[in-house]
Amino acid sequence: NQDGETAIYSLYDAVLCISTVNIVPNDVLCMEHGSVIYGENNSGKTVYLRSLGLAQIMFQAGLPVIAQSGTMPVRSGIYSLFSSSENRNANHDISGRFEDEARGIKKFFDKIDKDSLVLLNEPFQTTDYDEGSECLYYILKSVSAIGATWFVVTHLQQLVERLEYEGSAKLIKMTSEHTIDVR
Repeated sequence: NQDGETAIYSLYDAVLCISTVNIVPNDVLCMEHGSVIYGENNSGKTVYLRSLGLAQIMFQAGLPVIAQSGTMPVRSGIYSLFSSSENRNANHDISGRFEDEARGIKKFFDKIDKDSLVLLNEPFQTTDYDEGSECLYYILKSVSAIGATWFVVTHLQQLVERLEYEGSAKLIKMTSEHTIDVR
């Protein structure tokens, strides 16, 4: 797909396919540069994000994507931040999660371009919600200004409300019943 749009129907998570019998597939439709995935705990937000990232990697490696059908663009880079406090503690790192996440984003921020895909899973959750929301808002605005496509999973309601008010991102609300409400 040369126009940069992603449309994947009945996408399955490759990790869950290995270990789970009853998997709920998701559709991924990305016509905008940014999408916010939010909703209840245990509603599949992180699985949705991981499924998309793995699908993009498999597609670009020439491997089959576990989906009914779809189209995807070739990306110049795939950048992700899936925070892991366990790794920090195991390495005896004294910095906090916020600092680790800011460093992680900085590592790829100078490399992204208009054909990049950026996937962020719940960054800045352990800091003050207002400050985390504000910081993430300006990061997403900067990524959008570059022209890269981004997806972020968040519980930061202030961020969701701000982006909804502006109409500057697609909002994907997930519930524990595995229904998705896209606005």
